[in-house]
Amino acid sequence: MIDVNQPVLDTYEMVKSQIVGVPFDKLGELQIMSDDDLIKIGKAWSGEAQKFDWHCKTEKGKVVPLEMILHPGTYFGKEVIIASGRDITERLDNEKIMRQSEARFRTLAAHAPIGIFLTDKTGKAVYINENLKKLAYYPSIEGFMENWLSKVHPEDKERVKRHVEIAEKDNHQHYEYRVIPKEGDQRYVKAQVNILKDPNENILGRVGIIED
Repeated sequence: MIDVNQPVLDTYEMVKSQIVGVPFDKLGELQIMSDDDLIKIGKAWSGEAQKFDWHCKTEKGKVVPLEMILHPGTYFGKEVIIASGRDITERLDNEKIMRQSEARFRTLAAHAPIGIFLTDKTGKAVYINENLKKLAYYPSIEGFMENWLSKVHPEDKERVKRHVEIAEKDNHQHYEYRVIPKEGDQRYVKAQVNILKDPNENILGRVGIIED
């Protein structure tokens, strides 16, 4: 390490003399998420920009998770590797909360007497409970939303499409329509769709219920 800025010193709770001259790998540890992570630092030294999660260790022993980016550059005419880091403590905390919430959601949804679905922000289904699969006569999660919308009654398709478009922006959508899950089996369903957002109001996906 040949130089650092003040935010680095603040993060590590050290003075510059404690960091300058110390090998990079002695200031923390790479978080191994896949086999590729094992060779990322080597790729960075060979001139390829790399991004990975890194846990730095402060002077007081505190571990701070960082998203690190390493890329080649020059420093007073000398070729170097420039490292920049961003504290991702809040992101990891949010991801943990989401995992816990999703586990509780799946447990409740599995025993609910109505159809329940969960999508990502693109609208792709990431969870469909058994009641909704049975109602749709479609046992697979792959392509489920497309299949479901294809079974909306022809006279209701445009109205449902408008509701779906509104749900891209507005929360708490409630509407009713007809579906034909199989030939000769027309059903009336009531839908309720809510948008899922992170603490920064970014859309994460949607959760909905379908009641026969």
